[in-house]
Amino acid sequence: MEAGGADMLAVGNPFEVVALRRHGVKCPIRLFGSLVPEAAPEIVTLGAIPTVLDHASLDALAQAAARLLSKPLEVFVNIDTGLGRLGIPHEEAPGLIQAIVKAPSLRLSGVYSHAGSSSHARAEEQLGHMKNVLSQTQALGIEIPLRVLARTPHVLRMPRMWLNAVDPGRLLFGIKQPADAPCPPGSIRSALRGLRTRLIQVKPVIAGDPSGYRASGVAKYGVLPFGWADGFLPDAYRKSGALVRRVRVPFLNGLSTEHSVIDLTAVPDARAGDAVTLLGSDVDASIDAERFAKDAGVLVSEVTRRFHRHLPYVYFRNGVPTRVKTLNGEVDGPF
Repeated sequence: MEAGGADMLAVGNPFEVVALRRHGVKCPIRLFGSLVPEAAPEIVTLGAIPTVLDHASLDALAQAAARLLSKPLEVFVNIDTGLGRLGIPHEEAPGLIQAIVKAPSLRLSGVYSHAGSSSHARAEEQLGHMKNVLSQTQALGIEIPLRVLARTPHVLRMPRMWLNAVDPGRLLFGIKQPADAPCPPGSIRSALRGLRTRLIQVKPVIAGDPSGYRASGVAKYGVLPFGWADGFLPDAYRKSGALVRRVRVPFLNGLSTEHSVIDLTAVPDARAGDAVTLLGSDVDASIDAERFAKDAGVLVSEVTRRFHRHLPYVYFRNGVPTRVKTLNGEVDGPF
């Protein structure tokens, strides 16, 4: 994201800030509201821009910054414009912003609100609340550098909500929400190229086999190193199946923490080591992530979030694999 031109990153907890800095990320990092007041001393020394949620977090951050930093700490304010989650209620936001401006150990970097609905009427209502806060603070002589409200649906459909900065989420991964939102053709493509594994064992079903596969007409099956711990979604995978040598095959019973089982009766020449596509394309056959998510009863963004971090990630540029990330770290190509 930094190399692609992002002005600022946003993360959900302090540990992500530490990980990004350790990996050489230099651009500003905004820390969402993962803050209890007693954690303020650790938060202010992270090298990030923490979020002020209310007067309690304001006081804690101001006192810690005054004691531990040699310059003012940049902060964001989270304004609740009607979603009912984190943040200062919009009616009280101007007073909190004024208190931040008066605190010598703090500097206001911007304000943020989460627009929780993609419906036009609800979004317009939240935009109205945000604009009211901005007009009140302007009347107090306060200039707010960054003003953020729009997330992915509003970036695509409602330019009026862009203010002077946007905070896309799913869109960064090539996921449109809603799927029929307008955008220039070819301008958005999924960051998820595919989810693939390999057959680690292929077995014929023999007479007397206790698994019950033979009674179901299964002549041959294969075992995959992909199970509950990796993000297996039983309902979806049993509907979508898997692709082996361009043939769609079903999953069988036999799911465990680390393994799953597929029916290879329709692929008589399958052998250990063959690639298995769980999401994505295998030449002219494919398993679509949108359809898969619908079968699972989840948002398509939730599908990718379920992949466990111990899975190796292969990154592509212009169709060529350029980097592999594993638990041991990252390795650059060419491969």
